Amino acid sequence: AYKSKDIRFSWRHPCDSLHVRYEYVDDDGNTVVGQGVSTDMNECGLGFIAYKQIPQGKRITVTMRGGGRELTCFGEIRNART
Repeated sequence: AYKSKDIRFSWRHPCDSLHVRYEYVDDDGNTVVGQGVSTDMNECGLGFIAYKQIPQGKRITVTMRGGGRELTCFGEIRNART
């Protein structure tokens, strides 16, 4: 584990290269599905690089796959960078 540079409450644990699939409902009521790659996580969140921009504040469903296993979680985009 390593301490993050942005002074978060919890330590971030590297988890590079897990496949991330996400989906959310846009403002028009359409379901948007996308993919990305994880960077790090802790008990409060997941960092990942998405191939398309996701609006900050958007509630999403995230599914991570790795090692023959799958984990689905619900979350909110708190910090989005372009």
